[in-house]
Amino acid sequence: MDLLFWVALWGQLPSLPAPAGDEVRGFDAVDSARRRSGGSACREDRRLTAAARDTSRALLEASDADLPDTAWTTFAARRLGVTDPGVRPFAVRYRRIDEALRRIREAPAAGDALATHCGIGVAASGETRVLTVLSVRRSAAIDPFPVRPALGQAALLSGRLSRGYEHPRVFVTRPDGTVERVLMLPRARGFAASLRFDEVGSHQIEVMADGASGPEPVAILGAWVLTPPPDRPVVLVRPDLPEDPATVAGRLHELVGVARARAGLPALRPDARLARIAREHAVDMRGSRFFGHVSPTRGSLADRMRAVGLWSPRVAENVARGPSAERIDTNVMASPAHRANVLDALLTHVGVGVAEIAAGDIIAVMVFATDPTDDR
Repeated sequence: MDLLFWVALWGQLPSLPAPAGDEVRGFDAVDSARRRSGGSACREDRRLTAAARDTSRALLEASDADLPDTAWTTFAARRLGVTDPGVRPFAVRYRRIDEALRRIREAPAAGDALATHCGIGVAASGETRVLTVLSVRRSAAIDPFPVRPALGQAALLSGRLSRGYEHPRVFVTRPDGTVERVLMLPRARGFAASLRFDEVGSHQIEVMADGASGPEPVAILGAWVLTPPPDRPVVLVRPDLPEDPATVAGRLHELVGVARARAGLPALRPDARLARIAREHAVDMRGSRFFGHVSPTRGSLADRMRAVGLWSPRVAENVARGPSAERIDTNVMASPAHRANVLDALLTHVGVGVAEIAAGDIIAVMVFATDPTDDR
């Protein structure tokens, strides 16, 4: 069922009510599940709570859907000022709150030990209720930033990284689809970058930083110049149907070619050696239960290439996950830093590997290189 989001609040936060009733009991159940997973209490975020309520109302309208589409929950959170890159949803449809609490305590997604901030929202229609949990791992705190800058305006993007993160950098996808890396400004504490908006349209901004598993996005923002932010997205509340992992790698290679052709770039040549490195890293992430570029056992991409005797003057890697090749490609191209790898004109070869975590959850790795050669 297609649902239209009915109101735009980009940059205009209203007064948001605190959790109440079933929502409070839901938080207690989430904390119980997190403690069993080795986590600590999740901090309630009023914006995530408001987004969770919106999601619960949407699921009530979609009577046959039990889990919201991640594109929906991300939009619901973004419009309320949440900049965290990964909004993880869990929802339960119920009539008795005891039933909902039991399912929350038993669900791994509800008790995500890595999440730092959560929101819980309930919506009701007659005797049927939906409780949605939205959780994020907050890796950076971003200072207020203009959502609708004027044409030609320079705006300061600033913030602070959470403990364990370092080396912040900022990428921007401009309205024409090109990606720009922004010069960081010196600052004694936190980070800052000056962004100038000289083009009409949508500018997608991403802050990257290095964590325990290598580089990862820590914040995603949008800015719209002389054009309104999206206020009526049409998305499927029901997630994509699971796709055969055997077809995902080939399809992702095709989609990389499509993106490069649109940008006027030559196609990347497939490389079996890079594909093997990519596939082994995807399998390693599944087996070692981590998600990132640096493996606790196999190291960085440079380490993994060195281990198989492969050398290249220029390499890059994208790591993404989703239920289908199309959704993974959408996620990759929506990230300015990942998009920059796909559209790097100096790269010549690519290898894609995947591993299925569960039905509808596939990890994909893309390894890019310039003229890779055997180094043995």
